[in-house]
Amino acid sequence: MKKEILLIIPLFVLLSLSFVYSLDLNVSPSLNKNNTGQLFIIGLKSPAVYDTYITNKGPSDNFKIYSYFGSNIEPKNIFIKNGETKEVKIKVYPGYNSLKEGSYFFSYFIKASDGTSKKVSLLVRNIKLGNSLKVLIGDININSTKMNLTLVNDENFEFKNIKINFLSNFINTTNLEEISNISISPFKEKSFLIPLNREAFKEIGSGFYSLEMSVSSQGQSSSLQGNFNYLPKSALKMSNSSFGFFIDKQIVSKENEGNLNLKTQTILRRGIISRLFTTSNPTPDITQRKGGEILYIWNYELAPGEKKTITLETNWLIPLIFFILLIGLLLIIKKYSEKDLEITKKVSYVHTKGKEFALKITLLVHSRKEIGKISIIDKTPSLFQVYEKFLGGKAPSKIDQTKKRIYWNLEKLEEGEFRIFTYVIYSKIGISGKFSLPLAIGIFEKDEKIKEIRSNKTFFIINETPKKRA
Repeated sequence: MKKEILLIIPLFVLLSLSFVYSLDLNVSPSLNKNNTGQLFIIGLKSPAVYDTYITNKGPSDNFKIYSYFGSNIEPKNIFIKNGETKEVKIKVYPGYNSLKEGSYFFSYFIKASDGTSKKVSLLVRNIKLGNSLKVLIGDININSTKMNLTLVNDENFEFKNIKINFLSNFINTTNLEEISNISISPFKEKSFLIPLNREAFKEIGSGFYSLEMSVSSQGQSSSLQGNFNYLPKSALKMSNSSFGFFIDKQIVSKENEGNLNLKTQTILRRGIISRLFTTSNPTPDITQRKGGEILYIWNYELAPGEKKTITLETNWLIPLIFFILLIGLLLIIKKYSEKDLEITKKVSYVHTKGKEFALKITLLVHSRKEIGKISIIDKTPSLFQVYEKFLGGKAPSKIDQTKKRIYWNLEKLEEGEFRIFTYVIYSKIGISGKFSLPLAIGIFEKDEKIKEIRSNKTFFIINETPKKRA
């Protein structure tokens, strides 16, 4: 039975085709502007539409329209009077054979009520959604915040409910309103202003770049790509700051805000003296002297978005500390050299037969200049007595036991002359702790003026067992 049906269908088709030229109709289908036929968008259910003019040269009749191509064709019926020309939109819906890309010829038939029919052949193209639209993008530069994007429909097909999704970080999707429900008529175009992600352009150079996106409609999606030109432009941002007093720091920063590689040079100057206390980061490529200045030179290249910072630091604390120490040393030397008389007092422990605690006091007297009428006066601690026998040097001129003072009187001392005066003090009372001895005093006459100087400080420490202390 199935074989009989399969044989009957071709036979029916052949019988129908035998009447093709017996129907007196003039059919003129329209083509698109490129004469490439109408199209199906693969995956969409939209029909291919042919604007057709049909002229009936026979009797008025109600004609039937049908086809073995596609899934459906409209209209099914049409009435045309004798001699009338009627414009008819023939809509052919895609079928199973419209899933592959390519161009195909197909036929539909116009059949009269008496059974005669006319065959009409047409061209149809199957293309993907992404191949049916074209993207045009305007040039942008480093100051651009938006790009002009145009979606072009070069086909005799009306697109409806199109949505665009951008797949590139060039686009600021945060500030981008959803681009959806777009309709584009045949052979028309639509333009949009798309916000740019400025961060994505900071480190790239000029040139041509691709913008990836996807378009979707009726559940079908396809990728699209548009190219744009990132116009070349040079832009260099520079800052120069100096701060600090004792530590003078100079910072120079350069940043390439353009989209071209930039060769640049930085030159900083210091004096011949200040260079001794100057450090740099990074190390300069060239250091040269020019007159009374030292030039520090850096040569480098900055890529787009690259920033370079140079630091030059002069530490004036180093020469300042050195200068202060030098001045202090000079003052000490001056003070020491200006002394007419110097007394150095020393103390040491002495062992006695009676095991009394005893100290030996030594006064070193140095005359730096010629002086006269000199009196050396030393005072003993209140708990000590002066030993009757004096050890070495000139004997005291006077001992005042009440005031605990010892006097040495000299008539004259020559420049550079040394004298040593020694005496011993002792105590029968147990003593413990740290004690400071009184300063010795020198009184003399110089240039008819009475002057007075004092010795250095000296002390002794007493424990249970006395130890010598100088």
